[in-house]
Amino acid sequence: FGHHYTHSFFTITDKPPFRLKRLSPELVLESHAYSEDTEIIQFWSGLEIISDDQNGAKLALAYGINDCEAAALHMDLSVVEGLLREVPEGKEVVDFMMPLK
Repeated sequence: FGHHYTHSFFTITDKPPFRLKRLSPELVLESHAYSEDTEIIQFWSGLEIISDDQNGAKLALAYGINDCEAAALHMDLSVVEGLLREVPEGKEVVDFMMPLK
């Protein structure tokens, strides 16, 4: 109780042995109903890169809201790239998790 689902973007190496390459901070999507909050339950379920030569690439992100509704949004790929940080070899997601205060 008292927390929201969170998500992060990540990349992995393209050849075995696969390992975590880059990781974003945890993030949530803004609530449709309350712009200063998020939905408690949001589940990201689809991701596609949409190429646009004039405006740069965008991501189409599909997600569920409170196990009741579906939604989608577009996000500039450059924004996501700006969130990603290099992960040193040998480190995993658990090494970056922080306790809630």
